[in-house]
This record gives sequence, C-alpha cells and structure tokens, in this order.
Amino acid sequence: MSVWSTKALADHQNYIVLKHTVPGVNHTINGVKFRSGYAVVSKPSKTYSNLKKLPVLKNAREFPLTYLQKLPFITRPVDVKIVYGIDVYYNYQKAITELEAIESKVQKEEEIKQHLADETKCQVMTTDPRGDGLCGKPAVENSGGFCGYHILEAPIVQDLGIEVPTFMTKQERKDLRHKVVEKVKKLSKG
Repeated sequence: MSVWSTKALADHQNYIVLKHTVPGVNHTINGVKFRSGYAVVSKPSKTYSNLKKLPVLKNAREFPLTYLQKLPFITRPVDVKIVYGIDVYYNYQKAITELEAIESKVQKEEEIKQHLADETKCQVMTTDPRGDGLCGKPAVENSGGFCGYHILEAPIVQDLGIEVPTFMTKQERKDLRHKVVEKVKKLSKG
C-alpha cells in the first residue's frame, strides 16, 4: 500500500510514538523507520508486537501521538507528513485538534469558576452570543452574587417573603426589582 493512499485515511488507527532505548537511532527496524530514536507505530498491530519482542525495545517508552510536537526535528505540522506519512499526519492533526478543544474547554470552565468565586459580579448565565455566557454586572451586596437586574432570580427573594408573579409589566418588574434591592441593602446595613 502506498503511503499516499486515501484508503489508509479511512482507518482511524491508534498511533503511538515509540522511543528507542538507545538515543539517536536512525535505522529501520522490522520495517519501522526510527528518526533520532523515535518511531510512530500503530499500537494494536503485528508490527508493534514484533518490535516489543526485540530485547532492545522491550522496555521502550511509549507516548501519545501529540508528543511529536516536542521532537526537535518536528518544527511544523507538515514535517510529520514528510517524516512519517500522510496517515500519521492525518491522525496527528486530529489529535492536536481534540487536545486544543479540551484545553479551551478547561480554560473556559476555569474562567467561569473564577467568576463564580468572585461575589462582586453577577453569577447568572446569559444567552448573549457575544459574551462569555455570564452577566458580569456588579452584584448587589449580600444578594448571593446577583445584580440588580437578575435579583428576582436570587434565592434571597423567597427568604425575604416576597412573591414574584409570573406575569408582570416592565414597570411592575422594575419596581419589584427596586423594592428587593432596597430590602437586601437594609439587611446588609442592619
């Protein structure tokens, strides 16, 4: 099968980076090309099991495919295609994309946790596509992290004994918000 075959792209193989125990090896061993002591091989394959049977590679370290970023001779993603072939390049790009998605998701969760820990900003999630999903307005003191606009959603409203009707006009909602904010401020002072 040619390295440039599109049939290989249909197979999503679990490639790993195998580090030779002797540093700097630039040989082909059992049909697997090692460059600076590193090779890429499909894990559940006959080639992998044959390599692991060799005494020198029995204790070889294994890394995920994203480890190729750390190799000194891989300076850009195209180098993966040049050195290891298009199938490895395709799986490498897929792994990098998944890794970046996970990192951005974790970063966004950390930002939300930091925002929620900050009691001085409103903690209500909004549907505004331009923002990060959080209100961000200054919170009313002792409201539990709710701004003057979202104060009617706060649990403290029920504790104050104020009933929020389902249907209200804009003016009624504005007056009720103002009334709740005043009561919360009085509680914080008194």
